[in-house]
Parts: sequence; structure tokens; C-alpha cells
Amino acid sequence: VPIYYNLGSLFFHEGNIEEAIKNLHECIKEAEKLEEPNPLLEDTFNLLASIYFQKEKYQESGKYYQQAVEFCEKTGSTGQIDVYYRNLGLAHEYSGDIGKGVEYYRKAFDTALKGRGKEQEITQSNLQLLIEGLKKQLRLNEAEELKKKYEYNSDE
Repeated sequence: VPIYYNLGSLFFHEGNIEEAIKNLHECIKEAEKLEEPNPLLEDTFNLLASIYFQKEKYQESGKYYQQAVEFCEKTGSTGQIDVYYRNLGLAHEYSGDIGKGVEYYRKAFDTALKGRGKEQEITQSNLQLLIEGLKKQLRLNEAEELKKKYEYNSDE
């Protein structure tokens, strides 16, 4: 499993995206044969999701961010789950589903708030995406309530 992940990562950093994707898919296939979940799967899902996002294949990207979330839930790994929720929100928003995007921004913010505290940069970033998403949905009162509750000041 590590060899395919490492090759995928190497090809990605060298700009050989198709070889990166091929090796990352092979990593998943090999990891699924193991009895215990391999921690590299989380990174593999994340890297695949990032690659597809860069290629503007947002639905495919969302699929792999969702798998990263499910892996975290299954294994109890919570270190990056708020980031995956945020990226799921972005994937949905860029796919044209702002409502689903806002749902994931809220999950990202709530998860980050619990795990990192309200002063952390990542939490503030998630809050900003949530507020902006609410504004796009014309849910202005809800956006203003969040800004007041968390004393969020954007540079508008």
C-alpha cells in the first residue's frame, strides 16, 4: 500500500497527474484487501479528491472527500475531518449545489469549533465559508446571527 501512495504522491508533485491517479487507485485497491484499515487510505482519498478538484471534476472530488470522512468516522481519526467537510462543501458549491455546500460548511465549522476552538485559523476559515454560503442563499439574518455570536469580522 505505501508504495502505491508514495508513487501517486511523487507523480502528483512532478505534474504527472494521470500516473498519480492510477497509483492512488491501486493503493485503494490494495488497501481494501487488508483486514485492518490502513491509515494511508485517508491520505489517499484526500489526495485523489484534491487532484479531481484541481481538474475541476467537483463531483468526483466530493466522492473522495466523502470517503475520507467515512474513513475517519470508521477509524476514529478526527484530525482532518473538519477540513474534509469544508472541502466537501466547496466541491458541492462548485458543482452548483450551494445548499449542500452550506450544509458541509456548517459541519466543518461545528466540528472545528469542538476540536480546535473558536480562535483557530481553520475554524475562522470554516465560519467565513459558512457565512458567505448563507449570503449566497440570501439567508442574511442567519449569516448576521453567526457573525454576532462568534464576533466574526470580515474585511467587507
